[in-house]
Amino acid sequence: TRALNTCDKEDVSINNDTTKFIWSLGASDVITHHIKRGSSSVNILDPAPPIFDITEFQVWHIDVNTTIPARETTYWCTAHRSPYFTSKQHVVGFKQVVIHYSSPAMLVYL
Repeated sequence: TRALNTCDKEDVSINNDTTKFIWSLGASDVITHHIKRGSSSVNILDPAPPIFDITEFQVWHIDVNTTIPARETTYWCTAHRSPYFTSKQHVVGFKQVVIHYSSPAMLVYL
């Protein structure tokens, strides 16, 4: 652990701004030889998400039956109308369900 602001000119202060992490994984400290490298933007002080009791919320489903072409990359975007509500509503969560896929390497991004 360390202080958020160490007052050391060589340290970066930790604050509410987005911080860019650069990372790599390898067998040694020679970064140029690491096979797995990347970066990620995070808010270090981002609070944990609140715990919801989902039994208190309405749930609705969008069912789409489609065949994804057997290509290396497919971009597929659709818009769906929600059920009618008489007052303002907020979406607090969602998830995708892939019932059948032809390859274990298939990735689904939302």
